[in-house]
Amino acid sequence: MRKRIILSLLAILSFALSGVAQIDSSKIYVDQGVQLHDAGKYDAAIGKYRQALKIDPNSPVANYEISFSFFSKEDYENALIYSRRVIVLNKGSQLQAYVVCGSSLDMLGKSAEAITTFQEGIRKYPGFYLLYYNLALTAYKTGDLETAEKSAINAIAFKSSHAGSHYVLANICFRKRERVKSILALYYYLLLEPNASRSMVAYKLLQEELNTGIVKEPKNTISVVVPESKDTTFFAVETVISLMSASRNLESKKKESDLDFFVRQSSSIFELLGTKHPGPGIWNDLYVHFFSELQKSGNTKAFCHYISQSCYPTSVEEWIQTNKPEFDRFKGWVKNK
Repeated sequence: MRKRIILSLLAILSFALSGVAQIDSSKIYVDQGVQLHDAGKYDAAIGKYRQALKIDPNSPVANYEISFSFFSKEDYENALIYSRRVIVLNKGSQLQAYVVCGSSLDMLGKSAEAITTFQEGIRKYPGFYLLYYNLALTAYKTGDLETAEKSAINAIAFKSSHAGSHYVLANICFRKRERVKSILALYYYLLLEPNASRSMVAYKLLQEELNTGIVKEPKNTISVVVPESKDTTFFAVETVISLMSASRNLESKKKESDLDFFVRQSSSIFELLGTKHPGPGIWNDLYVHFFSELQKSGNTKAFCHYISQSCYPTSVEEWIQTNKPEFDRFKGWVKNK
């Protein structure tokens, strides 16, 4: 009898160890797939994930990773299949799967389903910034600017260092003709990504926003125009921006370089922001506070050069080399914020 019990225990132990070995083998394939994915070898990564799924078809990690690789190679149909499987399994990796699932639906032109998916994910994981960010992107594409703005603001509230959230918020406000809000979001985006692939587009949009508001009339006269907006939170700043833009046409200012004018213009805006308190929320607590403090710290000039890298690389590099102590002081100030 004792011998039979021992044999039974050995059989159970052997079965358990076999299961552990299978899980370990599956994890090895997943780890190899992640390395291949990170190297941009998506097809090879997918092959490894398929091997992992043969061992453990219900692995939430393997199903998520294969969905992400399919999404990265723009195979949105397969990305959708595997990300949905993760959500249905409800065993882990769901948070990331909601992002891939919603984004795949969006790329497949199923925006309404994408929005529903992101909202479902937010109900389950209300603090994850990427769900809000992707909801903002999709809502922006559909023209639902109110949902888009609210979602982008939530994304920033949960992770203010995510550059894309500031960028999409800037574009939303641009579409809503809320110039100052768009400008503030663009300034902050460029602080985070001064020289990325979309930085030049962002910088040119910032300059466009800063330099509209004047109409040249006959006989060399200039009319100052303050853009109409339902939101009057920053009306005084709107007026200053238009006046600054008009001042560029004064004879005494025509020899001023674009960068020098940008510094002078930004300084005036940040100075005025210090007197404005638009109420609780990111407009006051993040943007107004940050830029008014930047101006008080004496770092606006360094900031303006830093965020101008994409359009004036040579001039900015020369300025940094010539003014290294000032630039280092600016970097130190930002690091401590």
